[in-house]
Amino acid sequence: MNNMNKIHRNILACCALMEALSFTACKKDVTPYSPGEGKTASLAFYGASQTFTAYGNKGGVGIFIDTAPFGDATIGDFLPDVPYFSFTKEQNVAYPFVINQPDAVLYEGFKSGDHKVSFAYLQGAMVQTLKDTSFELAPDSRNILYLTDAPAAEGADAVYQTVLVPEPAAGGANMDKVNVKLVHLSADAGTVRASMVRADNQSELFAGLPQQLAFGSYSDYIPLDTAGTIRDGQLVLHIYKQGSATPILVGIPAQLGHGFEVLLTGMAEPHSRRLATGTDTDGNPQYQQVTLPVGLNTVVRQMY
Repeated sequence: MNNMNKIHRNILACCALMEALSFTACKKDVTPYSPGEGKTASLAFYGASQTFTAYGNKGGVGIFIDTAPFGDATIGDFLPDVPYFSFTKEQNVAYPFVINQPDAVLYEGFKSGDHKVSFAYLQGAMVQTLKDTSFELAPDSRNILYLTDAPAAEGADAVYQTVLVPEPAAGGANMDKVNVKLVHLSADAGTVRASMVRADNQSELFAGLPQQLAFGSYSDYIPLDTAGTIRDGQLVLHIYKQGSATPILVGIPAQLGHGFEVLLTGMAEPHSRRLATGTDTDGNPQYQQVTLPVGLNTVVRQMY
């Protein structure tokens, strides 16, 4: 049935295209209109939710752009219906992605202007919407939409938050510095601060790094000086969660003129959440109570 639905949709799309081409050929005085003044924007997706690990290797999250989630959507095959994050052996939490290069950052082109996105857990016949969001893409912009956990009461259904982060063109980079941006995606780490460690490990530098970065926010790219700060080919940052004097250590490759993003992800404390993980024979959701362990961590990705 799924294959028949796909074939049916493809036939309809081809018929619509042929009709549009025929109409254009007959009406030579028609001025074509494109939303967003004919310009496009680039968009990538990243899944930073710690609940993803609780699903094991079953299913994944479909990303439905400007359409409602539909039940026969396929993900993970050669021609998926929608963008997706995979929980199977691929374990891809970025889209688009390159196989065997999980840290590569790629973008897809979309019309600029207003868009709506629904993230939905897909497993077998189950479609469970996790988060709906809407936003505007500026013409000729590059953007990353992050999906992460949101604060919730203990034992409550898992809830999610999206963070849209514009990505400036590499041409604006400081070519004699290492450029670093922080994105705060940890729901319970509080307001965080960051510093850079000198090469002798004797003191810290603030170096323009954020001192009060709230959950769901991000910094600009910060140009970091490498003089007296390179250790084993890296710059070492300290990130402190709110109220803690114990840092999370982050290594940034000391590559001048390049830009790196540091994602703060995961839970700072264990939490209990309820997840919809399947359906019964009548199609009703089946829930499972899970414990999310401490998973506060960082992910470093080279952006240019």
